[in-house]
Amino acid sequence: MKIVVQYGDFTKAEIFNLTKGSGTLLKNVDEGTVIEIDKLVVIQDDKVTKDGEVKTTDIMHIIAKDGNTYSTESPTFQRTVLDAVEFMETEQLTFELVRQKSKAGRVFMDAKLI
Repeated sequence: MKIVVQYGDFTKAEIFNLTKGSGTLLKNVDEGTVIEIDKLVVIQDDKVTKDGEVKTTDIMHIIAKDGNTYSTESPTFQRTVLDAVEFMETEQLTFELVRQKSKAGRVFMDAKLI
């Protein structure tokens, strides 16, 4: 487990607990849900596939201001949020969860900065 990005101050215990599945998967959250981010961390983790290969995955864990925790492996969502973190610097980050359709017709989730 390797920390790739960190926004906000975490204790090691908080990060450890986030990685043990205590949060809600964003793919199960309703479109239009608003998340006011308190802090977030992206962890790079190795997973063994069914074929026995090791695959490195980036997982974003979010602690919201209301105390809810969320996690996602979605590269699109992560890219949008991390771009906003860089752009907004120290300003408050509040996102609305949105779903979009790709050219191939697949639905994917993204974040809209509000």
